[in-house]
Amino acid sequence: MSRQRPPSPLTLPAIPVDRHPHPLLRSVKRHVRAVVWRRPTLYRHLFELRHNGRNQFCPSGAFWVVGYQRSGNTFAGLLLDEVLFPGQVDFHLHVCSSLRIAVDSGKPGVFVLRKPLEAAISVAIFHRWPLIQALEDYIDLHRHWLRDAPEVPVAPFEWFTRTPGAFVNAVAQHSELTLARDPVTPAVLERVRVRTESLFTAADGSLNECQVARPSAFRSPLQHELSVAARSSARIQALLATAESLRQEFLFRSIEPATAESEPEMVRLVRR
Repeated sequence: MSRQRPPSPLTLPAIPVDRHPHPLLRSVKRHVRAVVWRRPTLYRHLFELRHNGRNQFCPSGAFWVVGYQRSGNTFAGLLLDEVLFPGQVDFHLHVCSSLRIAVDSGKPGVFVLRKPLEAAISVAIFHRWPLIQALEDYIDLHRHWLRDAPEVPVAPFEWFTRTPGAFVNAVAQHSELTLARDPVTPAVLERVRVRTESLFTAADGSLNECQVARPSAFRSPLQHELSVAARSSARIQALLATAESLRQEFLFRSIEPATAESEPEMVRLVRR
């Protein structure tokens, strides 16, 4: 069945930038959430009740990838699944307790880290959230994760998407595995692309370009619009300063080599 043509991004409802529809309710929710997050057992029960028993807590494979939504979790997870740990990578781990439980499992893993504005814009488009909400969630989660697991190895999004071979080699080294010289081939990246798109393809064959976890020309106008709006908002800029300071603290634990050899850029996952 042929794929349906997605709607133009200009026909979708506008995404608010620095205004909450219900600011008082949002403030109360953040305070309550902060209290619940400090009680992992309670949070787990509430999460599973809200999401019909869905479990985002216990890694079952040999390797885990934790990080804020839209930070390259899917790409990193599927790439490592293809090359290092076939069928053994847990990567849809985004909730507050994911990192602590993953670390306590004793299994190796990596925390993926994306620049706050890029991650927040992607999340806002994915969920149709106000940009300020996505950015506040970025701050709240990274602040929590920083306290929860201060020694976790970190992989910056910009590094592992640009040089996936170096990323795989660094993970292999940390996991004490031996690899061929060039484990990430165009064929591997193509399999990652196909598997990525399959996660976001509906039963009728249509692909949700607002949500698919790879670059998308469809999202570009929305990303540009939100980026421009963010630069002119004092509230967003203040939050970005806080978010960036948190990101810098995580970068002290980066597994990116200080003097990495240059590699060809990643074969793009989308062909337009």
